[in-house]
Amino acid sequence: MPRSSKKFDELLHDIKSPLTSALISCEEVLEIVNDRKSLRKGSLKEYIHDIHESLKYIKGLTCCGNSESREKFNIREIISDSIKSVKKVCTVSCEIKFSSHSDSLYGNRFKFKRVIDNLLINSVEATATVIDIQVEVISANPRGDCIVIKIRDNGLGIGKNNLKKIFCDGFSTKDKTSHSRGLGLSICKSIIEQDFNGKINVESKTGSRHGTEFVILI
Repeated sequence: MPRSSKKFDELLHDIKSPLTSALISCEEVLEIVNDRKSLRKGSLKEYIHDIHESLKYIKGLTCCGNSESREKFNIREIISDSIKSVKKVCTVSCEIKFSSHSDSLYGNRFKFKRVIDNLLINSVEATATVIDIQVEVISANPRGDCIVIKIRDNGLGIGKNNLKKIFCDGFSTKDKTSHSRGLGLSICKSIIEQDFNGKINVESKTGSRHGTEFVILI
């Protein structure tokens, strides 16, 4: 696949979730404005915030996604926004628990959000029943200069034969009728290794104690 075509496919892959979230929030705002929905079901400020953050993220991907801009950013805020967006587009019952013992990280905030979005979406798509996802951010040493991010789900798990291939570009375990092109996890690995000089690993089990855990070390 030509490099330009791959980048375009990656961009389309990554803007789908925030764009859907923004559209849902727009519909909620329109219903409120037209007096068809009570504010008790959602804050107007919250919906507008989601639209603003989603569009800002899309702009970051399209305008700054390939830049080397680096800054200190708040891990908790980015992961919280990702969780809200993913829960909004999830079509089944979804519970995501989040805890953080570390607040800041240095790097490209838009690329970091791409990783979190892709891993959360991957966990959501891992099962068609009730979804329970746990996200944990910890400092790996007393100095706090090493961050560990764990994303665990109770999905059906990944078979041993596929576990070695999931970070390969174009590989997907999803049904052939799915629109997935096997780009999400490949994008995650590339960003963590190349942009954050980190590592990403995965452990997964099928059977009675099924589930998958992604561990990012930065």
